[in-house]
Amino acid sequence: AAILPEFRITFVVGGIANVVVGRGCEVHGILMRFDSKEGWEAFRNQNTGSNKALIVNVYPYDDPDEPICANVFVQEGLDADKEIETPAQERYLKLIANGLRQYKVDDDYIEYQIMSVPFVPSRKPGDYLKFPCKTKDEQSLPKIVFKKYEKLCRDSSKKYHFVLGDYVFEMPVDDSKNPGAQWIYFHCLGKGDMTWGVYNMIVDPDVPVVGCASELTPEHVAWAESMSVEFLNKCSLTATKCYRLVHDDGTEGAGGGILSLLCCRKEER
Repeated sequence: AAILPEFRITFVVGGIANVVVGRGCEVHGILMRFDSKEGWEAFRNQNTGSNKALIVNVYPYDDPDEPICANVFVQEGLDADKEIETPAQERYLKLIANGLRQYKVDDDYIEYQIMSVPFVPSRKPGDYLKFPCKTKDEQSLPKIVFKKYEKLCRDSSKKYHFVLGDYVFEMPVDDSKNPGAQWIYFHCLGKGDMTWGVYNMIVDPDVPVVGCASELTPEHVAWAESMSVEFLNKCSLTATKCYRLVHDDGTEGAGGGILSLLCCRKEER
């Protein structure tokens, strides 16, 4: 555990924890050491978007007189002196608090800086959110094959398309610098099912644990869609379910066939 001075924790766009400059403030957190440059680059790429990696000095709990040079992701494009908070998920706050307690971060800091912030109650499967459908029901949606979906992504600059499960979604974008738009652009646009990416980014103890993308179930897809709806709504964005993704011969994936196919394609990339 270590302290980062002159910054403060914030739950900004999407209710995701981040840090911004904060005069007279400090952030308590955990130092991570990567064994390779490749590991660090993979971790940094996951944070691509409105975050900027800065090199700072942090002060370890066990030796505060010996600062350590470290990287920290800082939210850009915000006025840190203004009210910029948005409510975080209850589940998310508990996960942060549990992780900090495991590394013996100061209890008062956890109580007043993490557990005392406004939150959104956790949703159960029956309460999951869904994006609106372009037609009266999902079965009425036009079909599209993966290659045409990729072309659709290349040809459109004002609309971003992404895949969740067996469906393609369309998201109008007016501001390409919007944090939600940037996350979709860098991690989902033109790629396969984004459920695996959401699963790796958002830890939820209520969601069944899987070891690889091919083990994902419709329950994971429904959960990922709900998480995506909430995140994009907080970024003032929304999307519409507009196509059913099918095999090249037009057949649908029985028993999650399409889902497994796209997950495997994504893992290979």
